Amino acid sequence: MPSSIIYVNPGHGNEPYILGGLIAQGVANHIETTTGQRPKIVMPLLYGDRQKAILKEWGVKGVRLDTSLGGMYHQLVFADNNFSRHLKTTLIQQPSIQEVTRRYLERKYSDITLEVNIASRISSGQRAVFAFPCLISELMEKTLGERVLAAQFDQEQLEQFYRTMQEVERNFCLAFIPAYHTFSYDSNRTSKPNEVATPPLKPLSEPNNDPLPRNSVYCMFSGTGSEVAELEKRAQKLQQEGNHIIVQPWANTTQFDKRDTCVISNKNIKKVLGRAGWGTIWQCQQAGAEFEALPYSVGDDPEMYFNVRTLAEVPMLAATQRQRELFTSMDGITFVVQRIIAEMRF
Repeated sequence: MPSSIIYVNPGHGNEPYILGGLIAQGVANHIETTTGQRPKIVMPLLYGDRQKAILKEWGVKGVRLDTSLGGMYHQLVFADNNFSRHLKTTLIQQPSIQEVTRRYLERKYSDITLEVNIASRISSGQRAVFAFPCLISELMEKTLGERVLAAQFDQEQLEQFYRTMQEVERNFCLAFIPAYHTFSYDSNRTSKPNEVATPPLKPLSEPNNDPLPRNSVYCMFSGTGSEVAELEKRAQKLQQEGNHIIVQPWANTTQFDKRDTCVISNKNIKKVLGRAGWGTIWQCQQAGAEFEALPYSVGDDPEMYFNVRTLAEVPMLAATQRQRELFTSMDGITFVVQRIIAEMRF
């Protein structure tokens, strides 16, 4: 299949394109090994040089980062801690952006073998798998049922967004949702018919032996730009208390040490502090690191509200131990790749 394409279709923030890239790379490696032909991996370039640097950090190589696709997606990217605006804009723009994107993909990348959808608001219309800590339609359903959240957002828009995402999700052959996920606090939740429980959706963590001070705290800035001021304020306070603060290399600050996130597994990292995003949570799970989540702030993505609740009611490290008992390996990327290969007969 010399011209086949794996299309990574990410939502907002850093983790969707990291996760999608890792899964696509694993599937492409298998196809190349078995057929001698390597599919092309295509994804939109949403965050410029930062996206390129982070993909390199995670070992994702040979991806065609399409700036035109990135431009098409721009209106659908959540930013500035304003979910109401994201909701309204998405409902207005989603149908036309999805149509334009599909036409572009058909014209430029006609042989899409697989779409790897990581919480995107649109679908390519091709056969797809989904991986994320929750389906977006379920997130909207839960938001409508949560009085604290429902009061913040327009109910009619939430209902419309729920229906929109149901349509997007009809193309998902498999939905990979970790066993520890956004709604783990809800013991009565029922899995979806196409849902596959997984380990944390990160590769296994390798020990880091960088010579760090014993009192190091990694402050993880969000890829969406949310809670930047709050995290910076807390980092400054921790620094004043004598802690060594580390942030990502791309963080827009000169006050702190900058290192790749791989140092989270260092024995001298006493905790990780950040917004309750699953990229950070999964990395802490794999590293065995303590994670302190920022509280949910009014106006933010409702997912953060439920993530914070799960972290409070189902402690992360205890849940991680249960996952270790449930799965023979905690490598979530390998787990997903192997299941895709088995189910979709690559």
